[in-house]
Amino acid sequence: MRARAFQATASGASGSRNLVADLQAELSQRWPARFCHVDDSALVLDTVPSSEDRQKRLIQLTIESADRLAIMTSFSIHPTKDHVPGRVSGTTFAMMEALARRQHDPDFTFVLLYNDNKLQRNAAIAAVVGQNVTANMSLRNESRVPGTITWPSVVRAYNATQADDGLKIGTVRARVYFVAAKARGAAGSHHNKFCINDRGVAATLGASIANKTKDGWMDGGCIALSARLAESQRNYFLDELIGEHAVRCARLVCHDGLAVMDSVKHPVAALHTLRDIAMRPPCDPETGNAGQHPMHAALARAGIAFTGDRQKVLWLQNPSNGYRNMFSEGGRMEGKPIGFALAKIFSSAGPGDTLDIAGKKLGTEALRLIGDALSRGCNVNILVDRSSRGLVDFAARRLYGGKANPPAGHLTVKHYAPGEALAHELQINLRSEAVLHAKNYLLTRSDGSCIAMTGSYNLDGQSHYRSNENLMVFETRDPTLRRALFDDIYQGSDVEAHHYRPNR
Repeated sequence: MRARAFQATASGASGSRNLVADLQAELSQRWPARFCHVDDSALVLDTVPSSEDRQKRLIQLTIESADRLAIMTSFSIHPTKDHVPGRVSGTTFAMMEALARRQHDPDFTFVLLYNDNKLQRNAAIAAVVGQNVTANMSLRNESRVPGTITWPSVVRAYNATQADDGLKIGTVRARVYFVAAKARGAAGSHHNKFCINDRGVAATLGASIANKTKDGWMDGGCIALSARLAESQRNYFLDELIGEHAVRCARLVCHDGLAVMDSVKHPVAALHTLRDIAMRPPCDPETGNAGQHPMHAALARAGIAFTGDRQKVLWLQNPSNGYRNMFSEGGRMEGKPIGFALAKIFSSAGPGDTLDIAGKKLGTEALRLIGDALSRGCNVNILVDRSSRGLVDFAARRLYGGKANPPAGHLTVKHYAPGEALAHELQINLRSEAVLHAKNYLLTRSDGSCIAMTGSYNLDGQSHYRSNENLMVFETRDPTLRRALFDDIYQGSDVEAHHYRPNR
């Protein structure tokens, strides 16, 4: 039976092939410790930040349950693009509303880092490498450049939409920072998306916070409660994402009730003090009163169930490097921590095992790994975005139509097409565009154990070679979490699956 709260016990690590522990040992020999964060007993919640509704809940939890610090990172953002002109997007509204509740606290610090997209001015390169360029953001108070958005204009749009006067932003005593960061190289990008705070919230996301409203999209990620993971990610944020990149930063303040931006001339030095903030356990017994613990209350307010299992979690990081491998080249993804881990896990799949893959698209490296797994007798289920369905089916027909070394495993292929039941469960808008944006990869063994991999990492060249990325890896027997990461989305897509069976 699944355990609740912190009565959970470690699960999954008792399998005969303790691959996660072996993987940790190999990673520690190849890369510095900062690229592999570890907690041997993190509580991984059943709730997945898959739909925009679930992402809003995570944003609320991260900001409102924090004591002194909350950090969020995003990729491309477009905070004022909603279905209704003049309104902020769904995740932007959730972020601003949560900040409004904390704006009077002078001891609270919030940081949002997002990709300062140099490819906005290099559309040709963006098209070649497949970057999703959305909007220009300015850290100034006003911009004369057409199509450029400023944060004060975002606050004004939020306040105009917010019906509760008590939740409008107008007296910001908290320290609220916005950071625009340039990744390395002409095509590198900040794609390492997460939410952490100083009370142990440590979540990875596939979605970009403060991007346009995406209430028809399906994403991935997971929410862990772990002071150790949160602290490691905070330090990586300061040392690598801030310290090793060109960044611009400004602080949101209010003058006479109006939001303005105060430029931070030395952002690395200004944000370095965040390292001094203690990262405390999520349910520190020394906090709270005789009633409900603050973390329990924050989860309840956000509508996130306090259920899950304790797992050994590896939180892997890829640094950006935009000058190397501008184009995908099969067999070279293993040169960075996440690619090495994925290749190791995929290559361990054998007869009786099943690989479940939910992703927008599959690059040449992914197709190679999938083909190798099928040749060893592993069964594979693939859920892709509608835009990639034809290419994946074409690759499958070529693979199974070949006379030399035909696959021994069974392959099924579907695309994301949410039905009414899935839409109701995850509050998906069926009138919006249906896009699969998840990055969920699961290897289920014949003994029932499952290695789950989820985060910001796509199975394409941009993630393999050029972008800052993260991926959580853990072994689990929690059926609810496994269903949320794949089965519910796969089975909830009302479209016919194509089956490719081995020739007997």
